[in-house]
Amino acid sequence: MIDTGSTVTAINSSYLSNIKHDKIRGISTTVKTANGGELKILGKVALHMTTNQITTKIDAFIIEDLCADLLLGSDWFHRNNVNISYQDKTIRITTPQQQSTTISIVRHPNPQQIFNVTAMSDFVVPSMSERIIQAATSAPPMMTAIFTPSLKMNNKQYVIAPHAVLKIQNNTTTLALLNTTKAVKKIRKGTHLGQIRYQGNDNCCYINMDPHKNQLTLAISPKAFLSITTRITDLLAHLPVDKQQQLQPVLLKHQTVFDTSSTTTIKTNIKHQIIIKPHHHPIQQPSYRRSAKEKQIINEQVKEMLDNHIIRPIDGSPRFCVDYRKLNSITERDVYPLPLINDIIDKLGGAKYFTCLDLKQDYWQVEIDEKDRQKTTFVTSEGIYDFNVMPYGLSNAPSTFQRIINSVLGDLRWHKCLVYLDDIIVYSTSFKQHVT
Repeated sequence: MIDTGSTVTAINSSYLSNIKHDKIRGISTTVKTANGGELKILGKVALHMTTNQITTKIDAFIIEDLCADLLLGSDWFHRNNVNISYQDKTIRITTPQQQSTTISIVRHPNPQQIFNVTAMSDFVVPSMSERIIQAATSAPPMMTAIFTPSLKMNNKQYVIAPHAVLKIQNNTTTLALLNTTKAVKKIRKGTHLGQIRYQGNDNCCYINMDPHKNQLTLAISPKAFLSITTRITDLLAHLPVDKQQQLQPVLLKHQTVFDTSSTTTIKTNIKHQIIIKPHHHPIQQPSYRRSAKEKQIINEQVKEMLDNHIIRPIDGSPRFCVDYRKLNSITERDVYPLPLINDIIDKLGGAKYFTCLDLKQDYWQVEIDEKDRQKTTFVTSEGIYDFNVMPYGLSNAPSTFQRIINSVLGDLRWHKCLVYLDDIIVYSTSFKQHVT
């Protein structure tokens, strides 16, 4: 994309991770958009672009979720003596070496024109799963196209496609489809998935999707950027420079997973339940005596949990106040198998590259069923509180979490990764396989 109003050239971090490039230079700054907003810069990289056998140099700022793969600004214009002819709808480039070429300007379609989107090939969507697929359309290239899903497919197949902003290239695009049933759904080639129309990108950014990796790129809190990039640099310090260059764009692309600046809660159909054994009554007991220093620590941690919506204050109505050891003694056991350590060790045999992931405050990412939250009540000198999320110390918490993490990782377990509660290890036999 060419933007005559931009003073800098920028590249989408997702696009950068898929092309060869020089080493990324660290930089901490922001750029202002036309509407006064700010975009966080992830770094800067030197690139070379070839058009009609003419190569030009690009110094591009790296921006996550940029509304185009590459945005050429006025710095590139001046360096290459670019001349735009609106009458001829052409762009003429003349490099410092006096090499020149002329290219045509792509015209945007009429915003009122509608194009159908269909399945490019036969594919299946596993039960209770999301799949990112390639779709076909007769639409010309568009950086931002508004997609409206087919209600017929949603209602008949129970396969849901969201309203989305898509990028059209070579008459293809990518879509995320969600199967909400417990049966495998087959989508035939040519199935009507929805419609698209052109949308100007002045106030629009799209999500990049990769049908091969089946994943989306998410935004990240700007305040956590510096600590995350520092953490990524530390993570790569033990690797050779060439491997650092291959991994750095991947980690930058998925830097959201390193953002531990605040606690998050996942939205899942599986919520932790506390089922009391028959003929048992709620347990009540006063808070323990604590020293002034211990009370201060407790109050500070309670405030932090309140701010992060981990707990909620009691409104004065009767609630259970329990000691979890006694609660556990009257709780029905949830038997769910945990992986055997020996099986995990055996599976890792032959692998040469490993990445270890440890989830931050794993239990706090899982909600407690609303009807059972009162059973988690605890008392401090400042008040009475319920847990909104699964606290540590409940007897069935490991079973609930292992069930969820197994469902999340699905078929990746025992093939590409192994998991024991909140500890995940990704293993590969080659570095190339590990990066992809």
